[in-house]
Amino acid sequence: MPKTADHEEREERRDEGGGSWEAAEAYAQRCQRLNLPLEPTIAVWLRFGGATLQVPSHSSLLPACDFLAQGQGLKALSFRSAGFAARGTGNANARVLRHVLAKNTTLETLDLAHSGIDMDGVYDLCAGLRCNKTLKNLSLRGNYLGPEGGQMISDLLEELIASAGPGGATSLRELDIQACSIGTGCVRSLAKVAGFNAIYTRMPAASQGGAPVVNVAHNFEKE
Repeated sequence: MPKTADHEEREERRDEGGGSWEAAEAYAQRCQRLNLPLEPTIAVWLRFGGATLQVPSHSSLLPACDFLAQGQGLKALSFRSAGFAARGTGNANARVLRHVLAKNTTLETLDLAHSGIDMDGVYDLCAGLRCNKTLKNLSLRGNYLGPEGGQMISDLLEELIASAGPGGATSLRELDIQACSIGTGCVRSLAKVAGFNAIYTRMPAASQGGAPVVNVAHNFEKE
């Protein structure tokens, strides 16, 4: 079947890395409709494609939600922060990521360190992770999760390990929850769920029974 002029033009506008002008333009239009600032790093990623994307922690992911959920070949998504974001300011993006994690089938690394997520944001992240089968590495370092958020993480790991079954392994292999103020009680709960050998504070641990390794440093009252 011969190619039409429109088809040839669309091919020319699509980059070999998986990006396209159409996606970048659609993102810009959504930003305008939602009255939200356009994030240049997202627009560039949508135009040219790529396996990694780093965005400032204050940027809204909402206009890019559907693109992130589709994957677009994305393997690693991280937030860039100059310091600790104010508590709760990252919850809106966590709500978006709930949808992204439930739909995306390419993302392997998600770094949300110091992004202002609290227990409300963790609730949404856990909901998305229950549906996700590809994420291997998750960092929540430096977010104030508190004991409630820490217990949500523990409950999630217990469910994931149970779903993997005897001899199986969770898709999530590494979890960093350093300095999240979850407290000693939650650390004990995580150790009970994932196994004491999988929990560490300084030297990297080894997976136990298919569970992910968990960095719990700086979560103790006297540490």
